Amino acid sequence: VIVQSMFIHQSCSSIQECGCVLLWSMSFGDEANQRAIEDAFGVAAIITSMTSNPEHQKVQEFGCGALHTLCHNPAIRQTVVSNGGGG
Repeated sequence: VIVQSMFIHQSCSSIQECGCVLLWSMSFGDEANQRAIEDAFGVAAIITSMTSNPEHQKVQEFGCGALHTLCHNPAIRQTVVSNGGGG
C-alpha cells in the first residue's frame, strides 16, 4: 500500500516524505521487511520519489536513509544501483 501510494501520488511531497520515512523505519534491521520492500518495487519508489521532489529536503533525507539501510543487505544493494541509486 505504501509503495503503491508513492507511485500514484508522485508529485505530492507529503506522501513521498511519509512513504520514505515509513520504508526506512520498516527496513531498519529487518531482512524480511527489506526483501518485501524490494519485492514491492520499493527501491524504485524511493528513487522516483527523490527525483520527483528534488527540492523537498525531508524527501531527500528520508529517501537517503531508506536506501542506505536497504544497501546493508547485499542482495538488495544491486537493485538500488540498477535503479539509479548510489550515484
